Amino acid sequence: MQQDTLWVENFESMNLEDRYPNDNLIFDTVGNDQITEYKRMHGWICGSTFFVRGNAATHQFFMQ
Repeated sequence: MQQDTLWVENFESMNLEDRYPNDNLIFDTVGNDQITEYKRMHGWICGSTFFVRGNAATHQFFMQ
């Protein structure tokens, strides 16, 4: 729980490995698509909740 975040589902029960089998990195991002003020922040990574599938590509991402 973060004071500025509302999750509609328990992150651990989302079964991300099966739900997104081709994705290596999934990040929490800024904003809400329904509020125009957030459009300028589209794609910004925020928060401390993320999913990483360990492989050479994700290792390279974090080393950079």
